[in-house]
Amino acid sequence: MSYGLNIEMHKQAEIVKRLSAICTQIVPFLTQEHQQQVLQAVERAKQVTVGELNSIVGQQQLQHLSHHASPIPLTPHPSSMQPSSLPGPPGPLRGTDGAVPAGCQGGQSSPGWGEQR
Repeated sequence: MSYGLNIEMHKQAEIVKRLSAICTQIVPFLTQEHQQQVLQAVERAKQVTVGELNSIVGQQQLQHLSHHASPIPLTPHPSSMQPSSLPGPPGPLRGTDGAVPAGCQGGQSSPGWGEQR
């Protein structure tokens, strides 16, 4: 089990490294306002605690389970935080105002990791 966890941690670290490099390359092309928003979101992401992550993952698991018909009603624990109450980075390629940068709208999508055209 620990070997699999170690491999998964290395995969996640590699993904973080690649996404950070992409952000570093893209930020200079953004407007000054958007650059500031991205940098604030990145700094907030660096400060997310394990407790906040566990809370979000728990909520997502409950939502996933509630989409399947379950004979037992699943309700979140009253002390758990709702994901919307956590200030944090915006979604992928979105500014804090929810807008998608002009260069990221429409067009042809590129293949993901491991995919070929």
